[in-house]
Amino acid sequence: MKFDLNRPKGILFDYWGTLVNWKPNRKSGINGLLKMIPDRKDITFEMVKEIADELMEAAGEIRKSSMIEFSRAQFDRNLFNRLGIAFDLTDDELDRMYIRNSFLSEREHGVINMLSAVKQKDIKTGVVSNATAGVKAHTELLNDLGILKYIDFVMISSDYGFRKPHPQLFKTALARMGTKPENTWFAGDTLTDDVIGSTNAGMTSVWYNPKEKPNDTDLFPLEIRSWDEFVKLLKELG
Repeated sequence: MKFDLNRPKGILFDYWGTLVNWKPNRKSGINGLLKMIPDRKDITFEMVKEIADELMEAAGEIRKSSMIEFSRAQFDRNLFNRLGIAFDLTDDELDRMYIRNSFLSEREHGVINMLSAVKQKDIKTGVVSNATAGVKAHTELLNDLGILKYIDFVMISSDYGFRKPHPQLFKTALARMGTKPENTWFAGDTLTDDVIGSTNAGMTSVWYNPKEKPNDTDLFPLEIRSWDEFVKLLKELG
């Protein structure tokens, strides 16, 4: 499908699976938690996993149906209370522990070259992501990966109560960026959260689809298979 495009004034990006390639590592996350327990008593890996699985299933149903976000801190209060444990750590410190232990993360191929090209064109940038840990832990990871310096602001759903594709989260992101929907792009890897959500918010949707997944929607987003394609597109727009 041919698009009649103008160069955007702002581009919002999804985070996981778009800028950062991630692999969940639950065993490492739970073992990291166990190491932090001051007095482990008889708490085992299986006990933690059983309660966490139950909470994740219940929270997942609510998140999907309502598009309301839970925070990692809320999740952990339920988990810790049931296990009878407590930590002398702040929520930000626990977020950091969760991110470091539970995910193996690296940059998507071509991300730095793409973000550098975007900034050279004086286009505003932002990150809008669905996640339960707060923004501080995520900005630290983005900084470690060399991405943060190219991003003007980062929004995480757990800090705002809404999760993509809820329109309120996109409206707040546009307000922070200071651009109108018609001159803002949103780039992400999921059709449901990113493409449908940003399209409904009036933005130009860019579907980052390196794995060539089928489009099972009635929408026709601008589709790219690599960030090199995206850089080429920006150059063609002038």
